[in-house]
Amino acid sequence: MAQTITLVSQVRQREQFNGLFSEMWKVRATIDDQDSIAATAIGEWDLSIDGIALGDIVLFSSITIDYDDGTDQAMPAVAHVSAAGVITVQVMADNAAFAADSLNTAVYRCVIGRPNW
Repeated sequence: MAQTITLVSQVRQREQFNGLFSEMWKVRATIDDQDSIAATAIGEWDLSIDGIALGDIVLFSSITIDYDDGTDQAMPAVAHVSAAGVITVQVMADNAAFAADSLNTAVYRCVIGRPNW
C-alpha cells in the first residue's frame, strides 16, 4: 500500500519577512494512509503545491499527532521542494519500526518561501 497525503488548503502570499521572500505559501494537508516505517527508515509523502519551484524553501513544518506509536517513536517531519510543484514530507522511524496508520488523521502544516535574493 502506498503512502498517501491529501492537500486540504494552500494560500499564496507576497512580501513577507521584510522582502526576503517574493512569494509565500501557507499549506495544510492531512495524512490519509501511512504504511509502517521500518527501523531507521524514512516514510515519504509527495504533496503537490501549485506554483512552487525548485529553489523554494520549506521554512517551517509541524504535524498534529504524537510521534509515539505506543511501542516506538519517529523523528519529526521534515520537508523539501523535490520538483516543480511538489514537496516531499519525510518522517523517520527511530530504532524500531513505526506502526502503520499511526500518523493517519494527522494534520501537516508548512510554510514555503520563494527567496528574493
